[in-house]
Amino acid sequence: MVGLIECHMPEKVKWYTSWKDAVADSKRTRRPILIDFYADWCTYCKKMDKETIPNPAVQATLTKVVCVRLNTEREGRALASKTGVGTLPTFLLTNANGEPEGRIEGFTDAPVFNATVSSLVSEFGTADKRVVNAISTGKITPGTTNLLKDLLTKRQLGAAAKLITGLDKGKQPAFPVEAYFTLGQLFLQQQAGANARRFLDRGLLLRITGQQRGAGLFIKALTYYQEKDYKTAISALQLVIDNPGTEPGLVKNARSGIADIRTKIK
Repeated sequence: MVGLIECHMPEKVKWYTSWKDAVADSKRTRRPILIDFYADWCTYCKKMDKETIPNPAVQATLTKVVCVRLNTEREGRALASKTGVGTLPTFLLTNANGEPEGRIEGFTDAPVFNATVSSLVSEFGTADKRVVNAISTGKITPGTTNLLKDLLTKRQLGAAAKLITGLDKGKQPAFPVEAYFTLGQLFLQQQAGANARRFLDRGLLLRITGQQRGAGLFIKALTYYQEKDYKTAISALQLVIDNPGTEPGLVKNARSGIADIRTKIK
């Protein structure tokens, strides 16, 4: 079958090499997708392929997901960037839209890998229900805070956004500023500038000054730069520079950014 590869025996599962084919299979079988992000030079990726993946218990668990291997330097480059992959190997459990619901980073032995994937599969698709239940309480509890932290760690951005929006109710931001800035930065990684600014602006409504405010303003400026709205990006970077207490490194980066942009719009 086109887009499939078979790896080390005695593997039972087949691995797609095409994201498009994996998505089609996921939609047809209603299974989550497990992405193996790798590179040809990655020693620990090869170690996983040799020692962890062929394990019989792992193989049995992998029959519950659609498996796809994507090279971060070729066909998987865009998706790896969008989902914030920075370590190899990285395994992501996603839905058919490529939205992560869990990740495993670095070399992992068979027992730990199997237990983690099994747990992620059993919890797959439950985020929205957990968010609805949390919103129904009408208040922020330690459990709600832990839920948001979990969603952000797993980069389940849609569910995290729904949780924050549902409990803020358009009023004064109710979560710590780090939650808004983290979500904004993650949306920036997904090249979703409007969503990033939506939550960055919520965080900037809080009474923060100095380095914190400078950091939020800088991330916001990056969204405009990413969208090639250079005029607005210059204004946003100037706010970073003018903000009292902005970390010196960010001031330097903001000035460099303005200089770079001006060479682009000459």
